[in-house]
Formats: sequence, C-alpha cells, structure tokens
Amino acid sequence: MKLIKGILIISIITILLSGCSETDKVGTKLKDDMNYEDFFISVRENNDKVVIVYGTIGSEKENLSSEKSAYGYENLMLKLLKVNSSDNIIIKSDIEVTEEDIKNAHIILTGNPSVNSMYKEINDKLPIYIDGDEVIAGDKIFTGDKVMFNYIHPNPLNTNKYVWINGSLDNEYIAINQDNSIREDYDIKVNENERYKGDFIKEDDEWKVQLGDNDYSDKNNIVKESDNFKFIYSEFNTDVDENIEKIMKEREKIYDNISDKLGFKNPEKINDYILLDFKQIENKVVYGNHNSSYLGSIYEVYGEDSSIMARIYQAINIQKGFPLNQFIEYGLFYYITMDKVESELDIELDIGKVIEEDKYIQFSYMSDYMIDRKLDWDIVVTELTLFSKHLVEIYGLDKYIELYETNTEKGLNDSFVKVYGKDLIQLEDEWLSQVEGN
Repeated sequence: MKLIKGILIISIITILLSGCSETDKVGTKLKDDMNYEDFFISVRENNDKVVIVYGTIGSEKENLSSEKSAYGYENLMLKLLKVNSSDNIIIKSDIEVTEEDIKNAHIILTGNPSVNSMYKEINDKLPIYIDGDEVIAGDKIFTGDKVMFNYIHPNPLNTNKYVWINGSLDNEYIAINQDNSIREDYDIKVNENERYKGDFIKEDDEWKVQLGDNDYSDKNNIVKESDNFKFIYSEFNTDVDENIEKIMKEREKIYDNISDKLGFKNPEKINDYILLDFKQIENKVVYGNHNSSYLGSIYEVYGEDSSIMARIYQAINIQKGFPLNQFIEYGLFYYITMDKVESELDIELDIGKVIEEDKYIQFSYMSDYMIDRKLDWDIVVTELTLFSKHLVEIYGLDKYIELYETNTEKGLNDSFVKVYGKDLIQLEDEWLSQVEGN
C-alpha cells in the first residue's frame, strides 16, 4: 500500500535488552557484537517485560504528545515482535510506574524531563542529558528546537534492566522522534545536516559518550534548486544527475497539486535528499540511514521510493503541526489525494457497498491515537476518504484544516466538538444518514 506506507508519521525503534545478573552495575560491558536485532531477540526469546512510560507533568499538549508516542511504540513493537498483543508490553503514565516495574521491566521513556517525571529523576545520571535548552553529549553542546536523540543505557534506578531514551528539545517533536533504522547505542539529530551515531565507551563504572565526525557528509553532494525544492544528492548518483530536470518537474507538479488543494504552501523550500540505494554504493558510504521525513525535509531512494506524494504532503503540512490522531491526519491526506486512492490502492470508494456487505467499521474502533492495523484497511481508507469528503463539502475545507490544527493539542473527540460543535459519533450518524438518503 504505497500511500499508507508514505504517511506513517511514526517508524519506531524499540531497543530492549535482556535482564542482567544480580551483580551487574551501570557500565558493565555488553557483548561487542550486540546490536539492534539482538535486542529484539532478547525480548522475544526471554519474554522480557517492557513498560512504556509517558509523561504527565507538562502542558496538556505535551502530555498528549508523550502519550501518543507511547502508543506508537507499543503498536510497532507488537508488529516487529510478530504478535497481535502481549501482556508483557505495558503502557503507563509516569505516576503509575511502581517499584515492581522498575525491578522487573525494561523502560521506554517518552517526553522530556519537563514532561516525564521518571525521565526527570534520572536525567542527570545519563551520558546524554538535557540541561535547560541544551543537550549535553560528552564535550559537545547542542541547541535548537530540531535537536532530537535516541539511546539505550542501563537504568540508573535498576542497572539490571535497561532504559531507552527518546528525547527532543522541543516536546512537540516527541511523537515523531522514533527511528527504526539505527544500529548503534545512540543517535543524535541536530538538524537536517548534522547527525551523530555511535556506541558508548563502556567502562567499569560508567558509560561515556565521545562523539565522532558528523554522520551527514556533504563533501560529495550536488545541490540543485527549483521553485519549491532544494535537491541534494551524491555525485556518485549518476542516475539522478542525468534525470534531475525530469525529477524537478515531477516534484513541482505534485507540490502544486497538493498545495492548491490545501490552499497554502510551505514558506520555505523543501530539502529533498535523494539517496543512493545501499546496494548501489557498494563500499562508498555517502549517506547514513535517514528517517523517511525529518521536520519538513524529504529522504528518498531514487527509483525505489513509492511514497513521494505522501512525503511532499507531510513537508507542506508540517507548518500546521502534528495531529495526535491518525483518524484526522489520514482523513485529510486521503481527501487531498482522493484521485489516487482508487488507482494506486485499487480500492473502490463505495460506502454503500461497504454497508450493504455488512463490512462497515464504526468510528469508535478507529478513535485511538493509532488506527488498529488489524482492521480491514481497504474499508478504513474508504470510510476515512468519504467521511472527510463529506465534512469538506458540508462545512468547508477551512474547518477541516482547523480540525487538523486543533488535534495537535486536543484529543480526538474534543477537537471535533470544538470545531464542529458535535462529537465524532454525532457527525458519523449525520454522514450515514446522508448516505442512506442517497
């Protein structure tokens, strides 16, 4: 499903380690070959318990973002562990965590020390930590609202277990700071062009960080600009260089189509990093691994990326913020790209047929932060597309854009009530009555 793959704003790393022995202390050296895959093997084979902890001491918006992030971790963890549910994957708020949890479980923290009280308790005991508006990592200090980082470390509250830190100087970005591509102990993204990845120096009494060179090397980059894009690609990427004019025209056409429907543009040019496929570059490491998108930038593998429309949509719409619920986020995207839904996803947008065949899914089953991937996605897409179309036709696109923005800081139902004066179920009934009338 090309479009679906493209808008999954959340790719989630889940770094979980097996329990250590009673005598282990912070700084005990792990196996030299321990890597990302080993963490999952440990959880899967040892049936380790994991508690995902979201914060409650920030603003309402920050707390909701932290909570959404927690459900995002749970969702992909279950997928990567190839199970539909697990009693050992638990979500709790920071005020619900017990001594038993700390003793028996690995911890994943979402939200900064200003949002998550458990993170606040251990922040100054960690090798990468937040101090006011700065991130301290060894002898380097990073500032700026785009700074985000991920790393694993023995839990200072119980060094027999591990804690996974998901941090960002701007709490708004917590829910999107999830990356399943790293293979090292830590990953620090400073901005679109500066990133550090590596392993901690593991001494007997502590883990230390000594950052190496910037992982984003631009010494071999070519930069070309069009009206709305800045394209960055390697000189080794000859396919792109030969076809850059065609690429520019294609991207601008998609951009104009989406921005015209939304009614606004991104005020800045979009950085579009066109990456070489790793099998093409052989031993020449031109780029490190990237998120599919990063705060308005696009990362794609030329010739293999099927979700560029979704990524351009994200990059344009980032100025409106990050909705808490996929129901609203996906609804707007499917409405904007409705002409592609039937052709690319091979979905017949016929709600009457869905109801007639008794396949209709009540919206209450889609109202969590993440829409359950076990649902029939053809039906989900059909309903979201046509319901969003109904809202736009009856109330106007401006109202839906307002709904999108409201959902960046309020829950799903509260957002509908604030914008439309009706809750989601009332609007669903209104829509279905119109469908039946037709």
